[in-house]
Amino acid sequence: MTKLAYIREQQCLELVHRQIRDEVLAADSMSGDTSRSLQVEHSGTQDACEGFVTIPYGGQVYHTVPIGEQCWLRENMNIGDLVNPEAGQSNNEIIEKFCYDGLPENCEKYGGLYMWHEMMAYIPIQGSQGICPNGWHIPSDDEWKELEGYTDSQYGIGNPVWDENFYRGFDTGKHLKALLGWNNNGNGDNLYDFKAIPGGFWEVSTSFIREGEETHFWTSSHDSGHNAVQRGLKDDKDNISRTFEWDETARSVRCLKD
Repeated sequence: MTKLAYIREQQCLELVHRQIRDEVLAADSMSGDTSRSLQVEHSGTQDACEGFVTIPYGGQVYHTVPIGEQCWLRENMNIGDLVNPEAGQSNNEIIEKFCYDGLPENCEKYGGLYMWHEMMAYIPIQGSQGICPNGWHIPSDDEWKELEGYTDSQYGIGNPVWDENFYRGFDTGKHLKALLGWNNNGNGDNLYDFKAIPGGFWEVSTSFIREGEETHFWTSSHDSGHNAVQRGLKDDKDNISRTFEWDETARSVRCLKD
């Protein structure tokens, strides 16, 4: 079986899984901050989320999405107190976030923007829980490579292309981007239900930039200096970037199941 044929087969199976999961979700009335497992019986491949459909955390509900052998949260993290970028985010035992243009409604739309150390809860160890719910963690550079290899139609898991920097791969960006919201006809096909949205980011010298055009996700991987590895999606790109960025910029966060 070719890789493309295999991918199409997996897409059909995952579509069935999502339909079952959505039916359960529609009937679910969970509230509060306690995670609960809704055991969903599937045929075919195993669901990497193991029946976890929703994760209530910090006053809102996140949804899970199985992609290959990984289970991701489908929304960007949006937890913590809104602070002004001029005040910054500090190690004060309070989770702090920026909202694009300082507007709370943008955190509701895009999630919060976090400096790297704030996201890591000031425990700079790769794979740490950080600001994620219990049982979840900040994905590492290698875990992002696994996601990229699974969702790209040309370069599979373990291909050396994923070790390169800047934009690489073929169409994983298109498959991870949401169906709506991207400027310049840059919407994705959301093939794996990841629903990446263009929430922009925050730079020290330029403030909030690139809403509608780009989104950038931190990994938990960091070099020996002041730079952490991140992933970037852009409206005019079908592939995905891997770069090292100053850890005092603020970017979006997705969580991965332990």
